[in-house]
Amino acid sequence: MAYAAVNSLIQTLELFQRTYPAMINGQVAEMVDSLHANAEYFQRILENTSQQVYEKIKDLEGGMRAAVQHAEDLLESNIVGILRERYNQQKEKNNGAKWTIQDEARVLLQDLPQAIDKIDAMRKDLAKVIESSTSNVNANAYGTSTSQDHYVKPGDSSSPKRDSTVLLQEATVGLDNALTDITNRLLGSAFEREVIPILGMGGCGKTTLAKKAQDDLSIMSRFDIQVWVTISQEYHLREVLLSLVCSVAGNKFQDMSDDQLMEKAYRALKGRKYLIVIDDVWSTKIWDVMARILPNDNNGSRIILTTRLKDVAEYVNSDIPPHEMMPLSLDDSWKLLCDKLLSEDHTCPSELEEIGKKIVGKCQGLPLAILVVAGHLSKVGMTKESWAICS
Repeated sequence: MAYAAVNSLIQTLELFQRTYPAMINGQVAEMVDSLHANAEYFQRILENTSQQVYEKIKDLEGGMRAAVQHAEDLLESNIVGILRERYNQQKEKNNGAKWTIQDEARVLLQDLPQAIDKIDAMRKDLAKVIESSTSNVNANAYGTSTSQDHYVKPGDSSSPKRDSTVLLQEATVGLDNALTDITNRLLGSAFEREVIPILGMGGCGKTTLAKKAQDDLSIMSRFDIQVWVTISQEYHLREVLLSLVCSVAGNKFQDMSDDQLMEKAYRALKGRKYLIVIDDVWSTKIWDVMARILPNDNNGSRIILTTRLKDVAEYVNSDIPPHEMMPLSLDDSWKLLCDKLLSEDHTCPSELEEIGKKIVGKCQGLPLAILVVAGHLSKVGMTKESWAICS
């Protein structure tokens, strides 16, 4: 099904952007932007197209699926190649030429431009069919506007980001102690509004931990309202405000000014015991805005804030140290890989354990990196020879 393939590519791209932000520049940034824009275009087509129009485009669905899957396979394979080279560089620190960001970009871009050309061609074919099939539908409904002009539907930004909720929904390996710490802080007796920062590098499981804490039954019964807002490095304040207001007061306020939206959110939360998760915060500026919106009624309200920046974590709560995420141990990394690859007893053939641990060791304890590798390994044979290629 094309829809599943498109969603999978979007998740992989978002995972890559969050795990390896230093690589997102120049040609790599252009590639990621192009793939992401086309994938979201396909997604909107498949989600919003009427049955009448879908009958016209369904003959293209197979080509769409094949093009998208090929691009994702290449991306995953190239990331594995980069991880392998990083590991080799660490082993041979003083031998050979230094491995640079430019070298990593060259490996990442290998064969991808041709795959992107195929996706671009598929998008053009799709647009032609839609244009000829409907004359009374606003083109923006099919995503022909730029991503900056596209309005995020209510709920899109008020849910955990797709890469974490889908790829990491089962990945709770190594999180037990962290989850206990966060839930204890959420359930604390203090009436003062408390901010609980979760600090860690990209891909370490901050979002997963916040989601698990929010979904805990003891937490769900403790608060009158729970809201999730994702910020990201490049955010649009209006989209953040709209997602918050839509979550607490409905979705009929698109015509309000930013100041009116802030006032609406404040009034909707006033007097209620709330739990707000503010995910992926990169600056203190957006926190200053959110802090004005979220009332402090001394009723035990709580805010979880995830960030990879220590200065942000300390700024939002200078009284209590942030919860700092630690990389997974080698044993936990191996367990996560097995959990992802094997759906039943999670036991990997003994002959693969040595080489498998060598592979996950290159992931530096980052759950998202391990899941990227697991996705690649799931497409090759469960043999020592196949895994050796990835090591």
